[in-house]
Amino acid sequence: MPRRVLSKLLSNKFNSSPSKKRMIMSPFHLSQCHRQGTRVLAAMLLVWGALVLPAAAQPDLKVLPNLPDAYKVREAQAPAAIQQRLQQTRLEIQREKLLYNVGFTSVSALAIKDITGEAEIPAAEVQNLRARFSTKAFEGAISDDDQDGAPVSCVTSMTTYDARTSSLVTPIRNQGVCGSCWAFGAVAAYESSYLKVNGVAPGTVDASEQHSLNCSGGGTCRGGFAYKVFDWMVSGNRNLCTEAQYAYTANDKACSPATCSSPYYAEAWGIVRPDRDISKIASIPDIKQAICKYGAVSASCQVTPKFQDYTNGVFFDFASNPNNPISNHAVLIVGWCDVRQAWLIKNSWGTGWGESGYMWIKYNSSNIGRRACWVKAKRGGAQVTLKGYYKGNDGGHYYVRTVGNKVYWFGEHPNGAFANVFVGTLSGSQVTGNFYDVPKGATRGSGVLTIEIR
Repeated sequence: MPRRVLSKLLSNKFNSSPSKKRMIMSPFHLSQCHRQGTRVLAAMLLVWGALVLPAAAQPDLKVLPNLPDAYKVREAQAPAAIQQRLQQTRLEIQREKLLYNVGFTSVSALAIKDITGEAEIPAAEVQNLRARFSTKAFEGAISDDDQDGAPVSCVTSMTTYDARTSSLVTPIRNQGVCGSCWAFGAVAAYESSYLKVNGVAPGTVDASEQHSLNCSGGGTCRGGFAYKVFDWMVSGNRNLCTEAQYAYTANDKACSPATCSSPYYAEAWGIVRPDRDISKIASIPDIKQAICKYGAVSASCQVTPKFQDYTNGVFFDFASNPNNPISNHAVLIVGWCDVRQAWLIKNSWGTGWGESGYMWIKYNSSNIGRRACWVKAKRGGAQVTLKGYYKGNDGGHYYVRTVGNKVYWFGEHPNGAFANVFVGTLSGSQVTGNFYDVPKGATRGSGVLTIEIR
């Protein structure tokens, strides 16, 4: 069964092709949030069950958007129980003055457990992760400074941001009837990072969710953990196969092939919250910062039937619980809109759900932002050849990492000043490049640093 496959009941109604992988997003970015904060673009394109509204229609943000015609047609064919559920939800939306619609989506008739799949992390593991990351302060600093002169398109102070407009989001996928959202959320985050690091087109990047499902140890079709995919890749310097090498089948299988040739390596991953508590919800500023640094953020939320039936608008179900959140589904956060007070998320249910596979969800709804993690792809898939503490010929000690022939280092100079970044060129055991004195912000000079294992 290809990974875009839905249930037999729904596949003919919601898809014009059996292909799961090639769900190309509409060239119109749906429900864009305008920075001025007064209007929302509601132009929508009907592609593979996606939504259509006239391009000229620009409803006010405080007005409930219309249910797209495509969903109206579908609903006439919905089972009576689902039609009744939709009507009950609409009464609640009207009573609470909410600004989203529901309809008969491609997953409305499926059991929630079959389209989600996030397992609960034991408390002991949460603490283990906090302890691990408390000693890894260097990881974020390396990734933060590694911009390669790329134009800055994401700033946390922006009122609105959509990673799709920066070509940092791959096409919508479909997990089918398999609780593998954790694998799809992890792979989607990795793909966005790979696009950011390597500057390639979204349509050219397609990593294998089935490989992560079968081989990472992150879980099964009955549930799992997105962060374990990242940890498997980074700790073992393992790459993900391409979709062509390891096609999605929406079921559990033995890990075969265990390895393959692809450029999909990761060099680091981390938990977004500063206290590294993966069980809690990350703050809005911290999630925004991680999106700008790494391209997108893998996160969790709690799915209910209302979430299943979402078609368009700004979703709100129940107020998030910051003290004791629960979640059952992994998604990808790819943008935000402060006017709407909402995140833009990429889901893994195909384009017959939501706004062509995407959702606007209120910042404070459904525990969105729990388990928020980032991953950093390697440039061109180059293998790490140096990583750790080394001594330079100037007597200073440096934390060094190489990616291909580029070297990143920082540490203390002999005079005690902290040396920040520094991209140099590696030739054998020597690095040539500039280094900087952070307290003064002045270039200390350039020269050859001989690397010796301390």
